[in-house]
Formats: sequence, C-alpha cells, structure tokens
Amino acid sequence: MNAREYLNILHTAEKLKDTPRHCTTSNGRTESVAEHSWRVSLMARLLKHEFPDVDMDKVTDMCLIHDLGECFTGDVPTFSKTDADRSLEDDLLEQWISSLPEEVSSDLKSLFAEMNAQETKEARIYKALDKLEALIQHNESPLYTWSENEFELNKHYAFDSVRFSEWLTELREEILKDTCEKTADAVYLSKHCDVFYVEDKNVVLVHWKKYCELDQYRTPLLYALEVIRSHPGCNYAADTRDGFEDNPLDTKWVAEFFMPKAKEYGCKIIYFIIDKDNQLKEELEGQEKDSSDLLEFRYIYGMDQIT
Repeated sequence: MNAREYLNILHTAEKLKDTPRHCTTSNGRTESVAEHSWRVSLMARLLKHEFPDVDMDKVTDMCLIHDLGECFTGDVPTFSKTDADRSLEDDLLEQWISSLPEEVSSDLKSLFAEMNAQETKEARIYKALDKLEALIQHNESPLYTWSENEFELNKHYAFDSVRFSEWLTELREEILKDTCEKTADAVYLSKHCDVFYVEDKNVVLVHWKKYCELDQYRTPLLYALEVIRSHPGCNYAADTRDGFEDNPLDTKWVAEFFMPKAKEYGCKIIYFIIDKDNQLKEELEGQEKDSSDLLEFRYIYGMDQIT
C-alpha cells in the first residue's frame, strides 16, 4: 500500500465523522457514527483482562471497522433497518473493500466474514458491545431526545446478545438499572404528548408530538402543573416543533387556568421551543398576549438555550 492509497482509505472513513446517528450525546448534540465506533472500540480494549482467553485485539479491530459500510449509506436505526437496507450496505461495503490494496482488502474481508458468521467468541463480544454502547449512550442522552419506542426498547434490547457471557450479562443488567432510574423522570407519555422533568435545568418539558385538543391537550398540562408544584422554582418549556393546538376553548383554558396556576406554583418563565421559521408564531404570540402580565415568555430553538 502506498501513501496515496492509505490517504484515500482515510478520506473515505472520515465520512463517519459527519454521519449522524439516531442518538445524542449527554449535551443533546447528535452523535456521529465515528464517535460510536470509537467508544465501542474503547469498551473492547478495557475488557482485555476480563476475557483472558479471547483475542481482544481482534475484537477491538472488529469494533473499529464495524460501521464502515455507513460511509456509503448513512446510519439507519436498528428498529427501522430493513433487509434491503442491510443488503445495500453490505454490497457497497464489499465493492469498496475489493477496490483496496490486496493486503488491506484481505484483512478486512476476513474480519467481516468472521463478524457476520457470529461463530467465534470474538465476533459475539464485538456484536454485544456494539449494541450495549447504543444503550449506554441512550442512558446518557437527555430523555426528551428519546423516541417513543425507545422507552421499552432500552429495557429489552440486547439481552439475547450477551447471554453467552456472564460478565456481559451483568453489564446489561446494570445498564437496565440505569434505564429504569432515568425513565422515572418520564412523567406522562402518550401518542400526542410526552412530559418530562429535566432535573439539571429544573424545567418541566412538554413535547407536543401531534395536534391534539381538549382532554388530549389538557391532561399533559395538568401533569406539568404537578411537576411545577412539586419542584420549587421549576419553569415550563413547550416543544412545539412537532405539533401544537389552536382550539379556542383550550387557548382560553390555558390563559384562565394553566398560566395562573403555573405562576401560583412558582413558575416564572415559559419557554417555547420553535423552528427557525416559527410557523406557529400567531398561536404562540396569542398565548403570550393573554398571560404576559403573569409570566415571562422566551422563544428558543432548543433545550440548550435554557440556562
């Protein structure tokens, strides 16, 4: 392999730095595939003494390369990935590997064949760590970034992949404990709206997922009021980017009941999380106009703007 061939491989692999994954970091930033691959590799390296009978250097190699196919297809979440997605990724990866210098191509083909066969302990450990890292990252990411199906997925995913190892099974159980502790902050979940208490910001977050009205709209707000009441100084944030409401009866209820109660319970600031184009400008400004004498209103683009 000459220097130019070496650089070309690195240029292709660099795409993973800009390839987003479904999950976010602990600060709410979308993580990259490269970041995931790095930590899966670190997980393998740290387990060298826990598996003395295993070639953990090979496991680390597997972890480093396992998502190279996503240079060409991007990342598709596990729960959405189809056989067609997998086939396309495998085909494009194989074409690329076949185009590499012989010594590199041979090494990578051998590793991927072993990884795909899932017959060796090295391959099974790599696969388990790949899945476990995703669970760990979800536990570290803000709860409001989780999709609805992940609340159950994080409790059941990957147990079958760790069953061959007592140590990895123990790790999976510890991850489950973290998941259960974290999801305790989920106050209310429905197909229309989720309510979370965000402890580090002392804010109750109401994430509207689709249009709703009357009881579907008011019930989550009643849960939000209870959070404000039970956490002194707690403010309120409404994520309006995926849905909201414009029922006049609900608007009146918010002005005459919700906002006064929020103030009574100690809320001082109402945050509206909006899109850059703020298509809900009139509806939101209407709520502000009705209650601006009670509370301060702020328009923001993400939770990171709450200080």
